[in-house]
Amino acid sequence: MVADEDFIATMSWKLTEIFGFGVASKRPRGMNFYRETWVLGQEDVCYGNLSFGGQRNTMCIQLTAVGCMAAHSGWEKRLYDFLRDTAVNPRLTRVDVAYDDFDGEYSVDQMYADVQAGLFNCGGRNPFVEKRSDWDNPDGSGRTLYIGKRSNGKFTRGYEKGKEQGCKSSKWFRAETEFKNVDRVIPLDILLNAGAYLAGAYPAFERFRGKKTPERIKTIIKEAEFAFDHYLHYAALQVGRLVNYMRDVAKYSEQKIVESLARPGVGFPQRLKLANISADLGNRSFVHQYAHVDYDIDEFARPPVEPEQIELPTTADGWKKFCRVNKTTLFDLGVSGIQG
Repeated sequence: MVADEDFIATMSWKLTEIFGFGVASKRPRGMNFYRETWVLGQEDVCYGNLSFGGQRNTMCIQLTAVGCMAAHSGWEKRLYDFLRDTAVNPRLTRVDVAYDDFDGEYSVDQMYADVQAGLFNCGGRNPFVEKRSDWDNPDGSGRTLYIGKRSNGKFTRGYEKGKEQGCKSSKWFRAETEFKNVDRVIPLDILLNAGAYLAGAYPAFERFRGKKTPERIKTIIKEAEFAFDHYLHYAALQVGRLVNYMRDVAKYSEQKIVESLARPGVGFPQRLKLANISADLGNRSFVHQYAHVDYDIDEFARPPVEPEQIELPTTADGWKKFCRVNKTTLFDLGVSGIQG
């Protein structure tokens, strides 16, 4: 039998092949009723979680929207191939599919008009509809429209993404549908044809069929631009008067002002961390690079040893054999933020 640590390390290696990042560290406690949970990518910019232990020898992998954006290009096809050809009894438990409109061709107002026109009805039933924020007197903070209930197998939100990011004049609109395995099976094909599944979710979304959402890098840049403006605005409110004093009264040079206010070694604001852009700009140290066994020093008084390199399976057949000999693996996979 292979120790749990080696099994996690092997999965980390496989995830790095698929996404470009693996398992970074162990969380203090498990999530989703699993005994242990591990962070994917890095702790301060979490790309997802891997949970394992105590649930009929299954493994649960969750990928966040940030993880989807930071993963190496083509990860959807690589994940599809792995789940179809290699994983044992895989299933998708949730997939979020999004469409971004930067130009205002579709909006929350049009979406609500489609609701009233019956274009979000499924099976002749009117869906549950909820508005968030001030729709009567919009203040520029962004409005959201929810279609359906979170507990259902299909739940949709449309919101003013640009305004949510802090730009009151932005036309950026995002439509996002959660598909969950509630009374339905989510086909693996959704990983390859996300846009078609979004377009088929409601008659109103047929307008998205055949359209491509903006390139991933364009979305990342747009989010970074809004985040930078947001941080700059509040930085000016917080220290603007002090900067005036430092320049006009204390006679600090611009360079000295920057050096006095900067905090070396603490990195960048959360929304501007480079790891948001690409996994290659984040943590590159993952547990699969070495086999680790932690000992309680009071219980095991033994000299430290050099970590062993893990012997990893290198083929699909080898992976299947590894899984079947050591664990019965069922992958409960939740993926957020796939773009249509």
